[in-house]
Amino acid sequence: ANKEKKKAELEEVKANTSVTEQDVFQKKAALEAAQKKLKTKEEAVVAGKEKTEQLSQEITVKNDSLTAAKENLVLAQTSKAEAEQSLMTAEKELAEAVRVYEEAQKEAEAGSPEYKEAVQKVKKAKEALEAAKKEQAAKKEAVASAKKALKEAKALQENAQNGITEAEKKVQIAQAELDVLKAKDALEAAKKVQAEKQSALQSAEKVLNAKKAVKDQKDKVVSEKLSAKNQAESALQSAQAAYDAAESAVTKAAADKTNAENALAAVKNELKAAEAVYANAQAEVQNAKDRITKAEQNVAAKQKAYEDAVAFEQNASAQIAKGSMGFFEKMGSTDAVSALKNATYASYTNIGAANDATSLENMKQALAFMKECNDLRANHGLAPLKVTDYLMAVSQSNTNWSDNNLAHSGQFDVGENLAWGYADPFAGWYTKEKKLYDEGERDFSKVGHYLNIIDEDYVTTGFAISKDSSGYGVCHGQVFSFSASASYSVADYTARFMEYYNSLYQAADLTAAAKAELAAAQAELTAAKAALPEKEAAVRTAEAAVNEKKAAIPVAETAVQNAVKALESAQTDAGQKKKVLDQAQTAQQAAQNALTAAQNEANAAENEYQAAKNAYDNAESALAAAKADVEAKQKAYEDAQKAHTELTGGKKSSKKSARSYEGTLAEAEAHLKEANALLQAAQEKKAQADQVVAEKQAVCDQANQELAQADQVVADKQEATAQAEAHKNELEAQIAEDLAQKRQDVEAKEEAVQKAEELVQEKQTEIEQYTEQIDSDTKAIQQLEEALSKAKADLEVKVNEMNMAKAEEETAKKAYEEVIAAITPLRKAQAAYEQAAEEEKAAEKVYEEAVKSRKDLEKLLVSRKEALEKALDKKERASHLSLENAMKEEITDEEFAYLNDYVKAIRETEKKAEKAEKILEEKTKIAAETKTAYEAAKKVRVQTEAELAIAQTNYDKLLAKAEKEEANKKPEKKPDKDNKTPHTGDQAQTGSLVTTGVISLAMVAAVLKSKFRKKEDEI
Repeated sequence: ANKEKKKAELEEVKANTSVTEQDVFQKKAALEAAQKKLKTKEEAVVAGKEKTEQLSQEITVKNDSLTAAKENLVLAQTSKAEAEQSLMTAEKELAEAVRVYEEAQKEAEAGSPEYKEAVQKVKKAKEALEAAKKEQAAKKEAVASAKKALKEAKALQENAQNGITEAEKKVQIAQAELDVLKAKDALEAAKKVQAEKQSALQSAEKVLNAKKAVKDQKDKVVSEKLSAKNQAESALQSAQAAYDAAESAVTKAAADKTNAENALAAVKNELKAAEAVYANAQAEVQNAKDRITKAEQNVAAKQKAYEDAVAFEQNASAQIAKGSMGFFEKMGSTDAVSALKNATYASYTNIGAANDATSLENMKQALAFMKECNDLRANHGLAPLKVTDYLMAVSQSNTNWSDNNLAHSGQFDVGENLAWGYADPFAGWYTKEKKLYDEGERDFSKVGHYLNIIDEDYVTTGFAISKDSSGYGVCHGQVFSFSASASYSVADYTARFMEYYNSLYQAADLTAAAKAELAAAQAELTAAKAALPEKEAAVRTAEAAVNEKKAAIPVAETAVQNAVKALESAQTDAGQKKKVLDQAQTAQQAAQNALTAAQNEANAAENEYQAAKNAYDNAESALAAAKADVEAKQKAYEDAQKAHTELTGGKKSSKKSARSYEGTLAEAEAHLKEANALLQAAQEKKAQADQVVAEKQAVCDQANQELAQADQVVADKQEATAQAEAHKNELEAQIAEDLAQKRQDVEAKEEAVQKAEELVQEKQTEIEQYTEQIDSDTKAIQQLEEALSKAKADLEVKVNEMNMAKAEEETAKKAYEEVIAAITPLRKAQAAYEQAAEEEKAAEKVYEEAVKSRKDLEKLLVSRKEALEKALDKKERASHLSLENAMKEEITDEEFAYLNDYVKAIRETEKKAEKAEKILEEKTKIAAETKTAYEAAKKVRVQTEAELAIAQTNYDKLLAKAEKEEANKKPEKKPDKDNKTPHTGDQAQTGSLVTTGVISLAMVAAVLKSKFRKKEDEI
């Protein structure tokens, strides 16, 4: 009915819907295209903005550069003006200095004839220098004129050379004609020589074959003699080997004799050693007895320590309840005990209570704060405070009272800091108050805690923590004193307290440790007793060894005698073998001599053969040379023909296509003679031209030489002028220091003028550089501003395009949303119809499955009843199982009989463990583990009973459900009797619950077995 209703609603919505899924698809595609376009435009805008920003930054950089250049230009112009002014001043000063110097010079000349003469010499030297320079210039002109004439002569020389070249070509042609004819004649002669060499080679080959036959026969004889020699050498080697073996036997016999003698000595030494071992073994027995006595004493001591530890453990709880009072009593600190008992406000102290300052836990926490106090004092270079039991008790009593009264108790004459509600009181006492103190605060009520901490006169301290305060949760108190009696460092006091603290809280561990030490001592005693028989056996063994070595001495003496006899026999045999060796050496030498004679004859035959071979090779080489000569002559003939063809105007060609000269030898010689005459005439003309060139070259060389002389004269005159001026300067220095000073002043002014001129030029260069930079930057800025303007315009266009794209995207989005809104009712109606159809199908399927499962449910009930009965039976039998009983008697229940293997393994391991005398502590631990396993098995049984109860409950619920369905069932088809397939929800594992418990017991047994196996391996 619901399906039909949804279908009618779907048809109604379809009739009222004007859009289709195709419309939705198109609108979505349009929206995605608009979004893609918008993204592209947005990216373009971002890129445009980045470009404008980059251009703006570049303009800023260029403007900065332009501004700097303009500033530098102004500075350079100013500097140049200043430099020009300095130059004008320097020039004026130079002119004045020259005037003053010249006047002084005139006065000096008037007063000193020698100086006047020196001045005249300088003048004459300068005049001579000018004359030499004029002569030098004239010589340079003469050199230039000579070079020009030489160049013209060389041109005529080159023309003459060209005439020679033409004549030489004619000579070459004539020579080529002659070469062709001579090469032809040489080729014919070479061919005749080749034929002669071929005949000589054939004759040499016959001689070579004959010599080879003789050589082969001699080589055969050598081979026979060599075989005989090898046989003789083999016999010699055998004889040598026999002799060497005999010698080795002698050596071995000698070694055996030595070894026998050494063995005799060794046996005697071993006897001494055995006697020493025997003595040591006797000493070891005595040591073992001493160890037993010591071990018995150690066991007695460990037994008492264990008994003391047990007594201490029994008293530990009561001692902990006494808190710090118990600690002070233990330490014998009567003044600390008195401080707690007799304080004015002793009633505020609840000794040992958890929140009281006297509790051991609070006292333990207080130790860390005293270390923190000393760390803070160390920052000020102060000595650390020490701790006393008395001040700890004082602080605990004070803090208990102050925790409830928020004030100082004033019970004792000590300095005191108190804090309520702090996790770390030093945050207030030190950190906050130090800040106030550093800012100038000196009021003790505001910075007194800080001053107590850093007071260099305090030497001892005590600290306490009370947690009884209902308002602040915790109260920290620290007291300070000038007295140092019975004090400890914080570290020592902490170690002292923690030893007491740990002894109480670890009393059980200490008892266990004492017990373990007792067990170890007992094991050591057992081991010592066990070792004694071994040591006594060692004495007996050592005594037997002594007797054995004594018996071995006669045997070793007999071995020495036998070795002496064996050595004598080996020496006799070696003498006989030496005779055989000498005979073999004689035979080998005779065979060697015969081989040498045969070898000499073979060598002579070899030499004759080699001579014939060399003659054959030479003839072969001569033939090859003749053939090569024919080939060379053939090539020379062809080359001559080719050269003639090329010289007479023919094209270059291969040897085969070169034309042969057809003239006679006489014609060729006549042509050559005529060409040589023409060449001689051209050479004579060239010689004349060479003569003219040589003459012109000589003139040029002379001019260069005279110029060099003129250069030297100029250099000499310059040197003379320099010497004259130097002499004049010396006279100036001698005549008047004032004149020299004036001359130096002139030179200084000249240098100043030069530097000023250089500075003006330098500043002018800077002005030009900065002007060029200004022009460049101005132009670059103009270009960048144009680019920026263009980029901004482009950005504006891109922004407009982006806005248009955004509007298009919004329009497309709106259209898409409208079509979605229009089609949504149709989609919902379609989905509702499809869901109704699916629900109808599902309902039909559920009904079919319900009808089908009835028979399965009935069978399941029967199955569950059987499983429950089995589980109850198994649970009953499992309840009687325990590891303790299984260790005494085997398990007879077949279903649990497999556990006997594990129990047997445990039993066997225990038997082996009893034999391990050194692992008493491990056996105790194993017993504890066995007990734990038993307890675990009991827990498994309890868990199994609980799971069985749950199974019973589930069964009852299932049975009630089945009975209810049976009462409400309707007629239905009879199900298939053979259908035994279980369905989802079956609880077929009910019977396995008890099995789980049994398996758990088996796992415990397996774990124990592995532990015992490990101990067994160690044994």
